Amino acid sequence: MDDITALIAFMVLAVLIVVIIWLFARAASALEKLNRIIDSGVPTFQLKEEKCPKCNSDNPMGWRYCGKCGREAPYSYTCTDCGQMANEDQKYCTFCGKKFEGKEG
Repeated sequence: MDDITALIAFMVLAVLIVVIIWLFARAASALEKLNRIIDSGVPTFQLKEEKCPKCNSDNPMGWRYCGKCGREAPYSYTCTDCGQMANEDQKYCTFCGKKFEGKEG
């Protein structure tokens, strides 16, 4: 009975170690992606991803060209105060809060 208990304990410990290694690998991958985004100059408050309308791949919010197909982002406006890109339906800049001219709201 002691051999079976030791074997079960060893197996549980082995599975726990594998799960911990897997979690660390996922965290390292996420940190690497975050560092690439930060190094590219994208403000960290804009890490939400947006889909490219052409190829449906994920791009960081505020993207200007798709990283997969190279399509230009479908932004209609650029904030004159901070330079942030904005969609046609936005009334205010999501970065600095400036109200876009001619937009009600």
